[in-house]
Amino acid sequence: MSVPSVTTLRGLVTRGPLLTCVRHKARINIQRPKLPHWEKARFQRLTVPQLPQTADLLSEDAGCYHAVERRPEREENPLEVILGKMVRETCEKSELIVFFHRNSITMSEVHKMWQMLKRAGFTYHKLFSNTIAAHAFGGTSLAPVLQLCRSHTSLVTCPEPRVAQLLRLRKKLPQLVMIGGVVSGRFMSVADLERYGQLPGRPALLAQLSGLLAGPAAATSAALNHHQAALVRSLAALSESQEQP
Repeated sequence: MSVPSVTTLRGLVTRGPLLTCVRHKARINIQRPKLPHWEKARFQRLTVPQLPQTADLLSEDAGCYHAVERRPEREENPLEVILGKMVRETCEKSELIVFFHRNSITMSEVHKMWQMLKRAGFTYHKLFSNTIAAHAFGGTSLAPVLQLCRSHTSLVTCPEPRVAQLLRLRKKLPQLVMIGGVVSGRFMSVADLERYGQLPGRPALLAQLSGLLAGPAAATSAALNHHQAALVRSLAALSESQEQP
């Protein structure tokens, strides 16, 4: 076999490429497509989804995209149950429960914040999951607060409703964002907590209430005794005038 010379190869390159692309002008039959190659057909056959044909998952006319996937039931974590029970017992003994959204914070800052709240008489509960919140508040009168326990939720409790003091401490806790609370079994928003914090203490409020309740009784008693007191004064003045010479 003779080898082409350099001149011959140079002439072929000059005249153009050895291979050219020819467009296939035949139309594709969409209604009756051509059968695929047996390798591709076997792959397609093996990759066909096998769906369960039970009545509770699929209906008679349901297809692949209508399948309902059932997640396996999650086993309860004993530690989450214990933590949820502890949070529930603490909240049952507390008159003030405030929920905070916790932003990014270091552990040293968390420790300082815990110490400051502890010295003020408050109890800070660390970040807990939605499962722990469900064990703590589920099935109780505090079940609506589960809407606040979505993510990064912290809790501050106190046996007394010292809202004003907690609002003052909030200025030193920029990482905690107040989102709501419960005061003496009543749900309050942030605006309600701020209005509640501006009120005087419970002894002052009880004194005002006692004065309001005692006022009508004193006025009624004075109105009933008015004529008797006037008669007594008149008789006393008359007796004094007769005794004088």
